Amino acid sequence: MFIKKFNLKINNKSVKQSFIVCLGFSIAGLTRSATLTVGGDYRFGSNLYSNLDAGPGVRAGGGNTSTFWETRLLVRPDILIDDRFSFKNEFNLLQLKPRTQSSGAIQNDVPPDFGAPLDRTLGFESDSMGPVVRKAYLEWASDWGLMRVGRQPKNWGLGILYNSGSDPLNDYSTHVDRVGFQALLGNLGLHLGYEKSAENSLNLDDDDAEVFEIALDYSNPEALFDVGMLYSRGKRLPLAGLGLVSSHDFSIFSSRRWGSFQLGAEAASIDQEGAGSKLGVLTQIDWIPEAWNLGFDFAYASANSTGNFAFHPNYQPFMILFRQGLGPSRNTNQVRGGVSGANQVGGAVGEGSGAGALVAKARLLFNFDQEKYKLGTDFGFAKLVNQGSNAGTSLGFETDIHLAHKWYKNFTMNYGLGLLFPSSALGQNTQTVWGFQLRGVLLF
Repeated sequence: MFIKKFNLKINNKSVKQSFIVCLGFSIAGLTRSATLTVGGDYRFGSNLYSNLDAGPGVRAGGGNTSTFWETRLLVRPDILIDDRFSFKNEFNLLQLKPRTQSSGAIQNDVPPDFGAPLDRTLGFESDSMGPVVRKAYLEWASDWGLMRVGRQPKNWGLGILYNSGSDPLNDYSTHVDRVGFQALLGNLGLHLGYEKSAENSLNLDDDDAEVFEIALDYSNPEALFDVGMLYSRGKRLPLAGLGLVSSHDFSIFSSRRWGSFQLGAEAASIDQEGAGSKLGVLTQIDWIPEAWNLGFDFAYASANSTGNFAFHPNYQPFMILFRQGLGPSRNTNQVRGGVSGANQVGGAVGEGSGAGALVAKARLLFNFDQEKYKLGTDFGFAKLVNQGSNAGTSLGFETDIHLAHKWYKNFTMNYGLGLLFPSSALGQNTQTVWGFQLRGVLLF
């Protein structure tokens, strides 16, 4: 065993703090006979979009094109104490933080897992970029089940309510501060959870927000069959400052595969106090003969005068629609839905107050050269469920072409070209929107 001497100079205060934390983990692993494993992923990419206002002219404060490079680094230093105890950790070391302009407006409103653009003034010469703790929790494997305490990922069903963002290309993730217990009895699992969405003053309970959850699922890997039911009660007091009311949330999902045919569906309901119940449904059908994959998505998000159901923003059926901010009145400082995921299926994505969504999409994928290349296309249309003040309900038709090139076992390049033909829900005199994206992903 040897230690190589090295010199490292760190100027950014936030990065320096994260480095100290990681170094502390390493020292703890050496001194306490624990095992430290470090993994993660790095992604980078270039983006080009034209005519995001979906109409003639340009938006005030913006141009007719959007071009930028992006980069992100996720590091997972996990510590295995023994057969029963382990610490799971994940840091986003390159995340753009909000920075206001002289006018007081946010300069770039990006998703929480976006990363950062290539910009020295943002990343090195200011505090606008720094690390974010995505997860840090204790996992205890007892004789009765798994106990998890701390900030941890949350995933359920097809992901229309909760999606952990495990795909390196995801821009969003569900991470919660939670005490959870998972009991396993064969293929049957019982989940109990308590989450704290807001604590605020520790000596005042009237400014809290919390969630109580119970779920039951059954998974049979041999039969390729999964089914589950979830209920959660969210109590969100006005002084918590979240802008949300208390609710009863339900979800049921099932997926099954027979040979080359696969079917999955999830239905979720959010019953908010004073706003009624909202419904979201996603059905996915796939036929996978040999190297081909033919699939269909049908998504529905209800909406009425009291509100709408919004899918988790990681469900992005298209490259442009429900992903990029479209229309002449959209905020030019918002990128891919921003922190709130404002472009999700079911949201007010058009020109007006119309919301809810009905989406139909088909996809065709071909794997060749032993799955070294995956060439595919997605095409479909979408409309609003509630027209509101929009000129119409049709959002338009989109077709995308994408190619994934697996250079090595741990490195893949992804290329995408999208073409959207917008319709009346995105404004009057709409014009074609197109975009190109190149993204590389390195796993380690």
